[in-house]
Amino acid sequence: MSFLARNIAIIALVFLANIFCCQLFSQGTTVFIDAEEQVLFQLSVNEKKQTEDYVSKVQIVGLVKQQNYKLTFNFKDDTLQHTTNIYVLEGGVSQHYLLKNNKLELLKVLFPPHQQQVDSSVFTIQLTQIIVAVIPETKDTIEMEKDSLAQKVPFDDYYRMPDYEGEVGCPWPLKDEELNEVKLKINNLSIDDRKIDVYSDFRQSELDFCITVEQLRSIVILFEYDEFKMEIVKNSYPFIYDKDNILLLEKDFSYQNSFDELKKQLGI
Repeated sequence: MSFLARNIAIIALVFLANIFCCQLFSQGTTVFIDAEEQVLFQLSVNEKKQTEDYVSKVQIVGLVKQQNYKLTFNFKDDTLQHTTNIYVLEGGVSQHYLLKNNKLELLKVLFPPHQQQVDSSVFTIQLTQIIVAVIPETKDTIEMEKDSLAQKVPFDDYYRMPDYEGEVGCPWPLKDEELNEVKLKINNLSIDDRKIDVYSDFRQSELDFCITVEQLRSIVILFEYDEFKMEIVKNSYPFIYDKDNILLLEKDFSYQNSFDELKKQLGI
């Protein structure tokens, strides 16, 4: 092999390796946790301590999609431990939580290409080396998987929608009256860019934001272009009450391939 051919081969191998690494790490999900009023805590993930020092902001990198993780908080000013479970959605997204009154509140989910800017005050926990045990699939384990996925976010007390028996993503949907004001604001705007800002501000201002597909549809139809409709649905997806009704939004998209791409990004 000539010197030139050898160099070309090396460059090609490096290029392919970079692609492989990017694909591998891009599938990991990141979770951000920001404590209200800079409350200090130590964090354990799946009963393994991850922070020796007390911190107020962390990002957990490399979580596996569609998995439950047990988080244990040891607060500096509290002798008791507080434990909660989080469910990781899809690969490549970032889930943002507020730690308030010893409880986690999901604030938002960012889908690629949107990324959170991280400063030096955020402590990074790298979990990419964790190996997930693979359990051989049997009929019983498959049925157990279906049952657990059907109850991804269990609630002791939640709204019962008539004739709906699917997955419940959040307990208490907004009242229609609460949406009327933001719908009026959106309807008075002519540019989708500005409309999406109004909706995003409204969603983030609601502490326990929860919306039904029909309510979300009343927002989606106020937008002209599919790309903005996709953005609205993606950012609202973790806060949808009746997740199994999401396909009812298909008729509100101008192009079939837009909705197909949305389903792909949501993993449905």
